[in-house]
Amino acid sequence: MKLRSGIALTTYFVLILFVTAPLPAILISIILVTLSEKKKYLDVRVAALLLSLFLGSINATKLPESDLLNFYGWLSLAQDFSLTQYIVLFGKEPLYFLWIYLIGNFPGINGPLFALISTAVVYFAFFLGLISLGRAVQWPEGRVLVVIVFISVFSPLFNASAHLMREFMAGAAVSLYFVRGILGYRSNLWVLFLAALIHSTAAVFIPFALISRIKNLPQWAIFALVAVFYLSLYILAQTATTYLVQIPLIGYVFGRFVETTRDVYVLGPAPILFAAASGFGALFINNIVRLRITPTYRPISSPAVREFSASVILLSVFIIVLYLRGDSMYPIRFLLYLYFLIGILLFFLQAIPIIRFITTAMSYSILPVLFFYNLAYGIWSYASLDHILFYPFIFNF
Repeated sequence: MKLRSGIALTTYFVLILFVTAPLPAILISIILVTLSEKKKYLDVRVAALLLSLFLGSINATKLPESDLLNFYGWLSLAQDFSLTQYIVLFGKEPLYFLWIYLIGNFPGINGPLFALISTAVVYFAFFLGLISLGRAVQWPEGRVLVVIVFISVFSPLFNASAHLMREFMAGAAVSLYFVRGILGYRSNLWVLFLAALIHSTAAVFIPFALISRIKNLPQWAIFALVAVFYLSLYILAQTATTYLVQIPLIGYVFGRFVETTRDVYVLGPAPILFAAASGFGALFINNIVRLRITPTYRPISSPAVREFSASVILLSVFIIVLYLRGDSMYPIRFLLYLYFLIGILLFFLQAIPIIRFITTAMSYSILPVLFFYNLAYGIWSYASLDHILFYPFIFNF
């Protein structure tokens, strides 16, 4: 990133401090960005980078169990095969296994380093998307940083970052598809197809994206067509599962589509209430953008905002339907996409002062406390809190 001479000193200072004292460096960077409304003391990208690396370093201390053990095992296989052999070995979601293969062939790579790199890259890519939105609407960087901090200390998303690692990366890719669309990029569908090659669940966004591009089609008709498409796909998968699952590459998708995962996880009402609240909030995004944002900055793409809000509503309904059907695992997987999209949703909701105040209060008080409590007493095991809070960055891997 290109830095002006006026902020170069503070940038080097927080980067060097981060190596020996990560948490103080992050706190100083947040203060400097927040104070930069009139005179810039630190670029928000530096704070986003430090937060991403800090989250990655926490995951580097995570006790390998469940899905993380699988990823470490796949990583260890990367040097035993050629790239083609490695991709064919797994036979699904080739882009993510390409990522593992490339990382696995770095000299000196190990499991904790892989967890750090994977976590930091995904978080930072998503944060850069939010920063791009902030610059498009010419908001103070401190306002954008509030959303970045909110997402950083949002425990449900972090819990998945070193567990459902493929969906985690695919979720960031889907969110960047919407960011690019909102910023006015016309050639954008390729991002969704890449996301589906990272994890097949991302493919649920493709039909809606294609249908929403039909000109002169009212929004109710788009919803109806999408509903008919998915209902037809579900009926087809249920009636012809034996044949469909044998199709290379997409057979795996059909098999997972019809599978019901009862009692895999104990899923309480909180995630479903979150999905309902997200869908409800998305109803207001179009008016917020039209009344509070586009009057001062018109390059924001209104059709893309409508597609985003409609996608959040559809995804919320999809999660609730899966939950009511009796699934326990798939609502969690699709909630992961919603956790990313809530960052974009919160970004636009910052245009409302009371919501901006609540988000700021939660980001800098309640959520950090819950985040560190989750590290100490949550479902996964990490290094002790004193290690995470006070040890140098390089001690985590």
